[in-house]
Amino acid sequence: MPRGDVAFSRGAQPATRVARAKGPAAVVSPARLFAALDGLDLDVEKRRWRIEVYSVADRARHRWVQLSLRGRERRMLTLSLATTDGARRVVNTLSSWLADPGHKPDTVRVNGVWS
Repeated sequence: MPRGDVAFSRGAQPATRVARAKGPAAVVSPARLFAALDGLDLDVEKRRWRIEVYSVADRARHRWVQLSLRGRERRMLTLSLATTDGARRVVNTLSSWLADPGHKPDTVRVNGVWS
């Protein structure tokens, strides 16, 4: 795949979504981010995780995403991110978080966003 593209798998039927950065970062609507993430499968360290999004809300200058990751285990997380962060950045952050056995906080910062 060309640089800047990312492929996701939705359930048992593979689907490809391509995201490309264009000019200044635009705000990603909460509904669009919810739809892009909910039901995606992540393969990390030979384990499959399905993302289940509970809510996406903008509060206190940040976007908050509540989700679970379902695999052999279940993880419940809250993500703090910028309103310009899209599904690709969230998936990359979740993949890194899952690959690090020492991680395990239940609130994860995406792109270093925190107040």
